[in-house]
Amino acid sequence: MVGKLLGAIAAVALALGMVGGVSADRCADFDHDGVVTEADVGFVTDRYGTYPGSQPNSDTGLHYSWRYDLNGDRRIDISDIIAVVRQIGAEC
Repeated sequence: MVGKLLGAIAAVALALGMVGGVSADRCADFDHDGVVTEADVGFVTDRYGTYPGSQPNSDTGLHYSWRYDLNGDRRIDISDIIAVVRQIGAEC
């Protein structure tokens, strides 16, 4: 539930031009189906708020993983979610 909400907030912020400059050097196709989709956004939102050594996400129980830290700042936050949302539809 929280993951879907965060993804929606990121999409709305992008649509309204409220964010910019968030980019990722690597493809966010985490489920390896060849295209970035909402499911891939979920992989990141499920780890929202985590960082190396932190407690797991309180909703999902999942820990930080560098794989989902798309901007490399050592925490999973809204900028990582936005980076995935920007890639929705990309084939990689």
